[in-house]
Amino acid sequence: MIAEWRARGASGDVEAMLNIARIAARTPEDADEAEQWLRRACEQGSLEAMRLLGATLAKKGDLEEGELLLRSSAEAGHVEAMYTLYHYYDWRGLPDEAQKVWDSIPDGR
Repeated sequence: MIAEWRARGASGDVEAMLNIARIAARTPEDADEAEQWLRRACEQGSLEAMRLLGATLAKKGDLEEGELLLRSSAEAGHVEAMYTLYHYYDWRGLPDEAQKVWDSIPDGR
């Protein structure tokens, strides 16, 4: 299955890229591979990849790029990214920013 996803990912299939990245992210020694697949999916315009990569980078300490990706995905309407960005701002101790994001999340929370 993974070999098939790699072939599909290499051909530009974003879902395959996300699947490979999710599997690779489970193992610390494969974290760089996960990040590479997420970056490729971001280049294809995947809002989910932006959310995942943004969260990953923030956890690694790259707060600037992590926040940029999370914000980009959230501002494009990705609801899960809105929640992730909310928690990111809360984690950073930025309650005003967190509240702005919370207020932007569509009803149905």
